[in-house]
Amino acid sequence: MNDKFSEIIKECEREEENCLYSSTTLYFWLKSLRKIRTFFIVTPLLLGGYSGVKILASSQLDWIKYLMGIASLLAGILPSIFSALKLDLKIEQVDKAAAIYKILQGKFRRLRNIKSKDMSFENDFNSVIVELENIKSESITPPERFFIKAQNKIAKGDYCSNIDNIKNV
Repeated sequence: MNDKFSEIIKECEREEENCLYSSTTLYFWLKSLRKIRTFFIVTPLLLGGYSGVKILASSQLDWIKYLMGIASLLAGILPSIFSALKLDLKIEQVDKAAAIYKILQGKFRRLRNIKSKDMSFENDFNSVIVELENIKSESITPPERFFIKAQNKIAKGDYCSNIDNIKNV
């Protein structure tokens, strides 16, 4: 029975680490998606404003007229692309998943450090595993470059808690 509990504790450690990497990766992806959304909102406004300037329209230079036409076209197309990509839904989905992984990370840590002493440890572990399986079933797959960013940030120790680094004197 003692071996079973020690294996569950090891699994808590693994899943805590997995949740740290997943949430960090998703938060990096979320920042990128928010920047893309800002681009798709601001750019058409700027292009529409540029293409509506009367002084430029009266220009004798053909390339300015072509540039204004392209700006006008892009100002009309970009909102459609934004809508087709469903970025707002993706941002909401990634935001929710990142928060859930961060919460699960804390739950696994508490299971390992505190609840492993309780009689209900195995049941508590199983219920948190069910939560983890539910979020994994959504199949959110961030681009690899965000996982690499997360790896680098975690390796630098940015997510280490100071309390864990204090040595007993």
